[in-house]
Amino acid sequence: MRTRLSRIEPRTVAVVHPDCAASVFWELDPAVAGKVIADGSARFEKEAWLATVLLDGGCGFNLVAATGASERVIASVLHCSPAQAPGAAQLPTAPVSSDSHLLTSLHIDSALAGCGLESVLIDAVVAELMNHNVHAVEAIAYRRDYVGDLSTQTTRLLAIAERAAEHGIMGLDLLESAGFKVIQDHPLFPRVRIELPPPHALLTAEAVEQLLSRAVV
Repeated sequence: MRTRLSRIEPRTVAVVHPDCAASVFWELDPAVAGKVIADGSARFEKEAWLATVLLDGGCGFNLVAATGASERVIASVLHCSPAQAPGAAQLPTAPVSSDSHLLTSLHIDSALAGCGLESVLIDAVVAELMNHNVHAVEAIAYRRDYVGDLSTQTTRLLAIAERAAEHGIMGLDLLESAGFKVIQDHPLFPRVRIELPPPHALLTAEAVEQLLSRAVV
């Protein structure tokens, strides 16, 4: 079994992580998203969104695991301009800054979460955006370990928090480990930012290969 990093391209918009393909949380207005989920067209709408974002450049990466002639996507990360993610308006720390690009979602096989593969995907996005002269990247994170009083939070936000993984909302701990800093705090959904180029070195090719070689699916 071998694992490789693959840029999402026009010919591969239908080949993303299954959870990523089924989610339209970021990509559509909430009212529209509800309708397409109900009528079963979420995957079609997601493919159309990916194809549209690709017209402006990259939109994300997959981690692809291959065994013999068989391949499957074990993780996907997506990014876009803020205007291309109307679903972000559901979160209390939106919108992101006007000078930044938006890192939206990351989906990964649950058995591989926390093994370092998320860092491979995030660093790939950062490196790509640096090459496109993007000044900063922002994301709206999920604070998994918040233990304070949540009674002040709306039912809607609590429902989003319960489905954070389904929506691909990344944990604050993951994004902070990648160099992002909180710029607008919130008990559940802080907004984070990293300036480009980042102050720390990205993963080396050797480190990426080591992480990928340890992925057992």
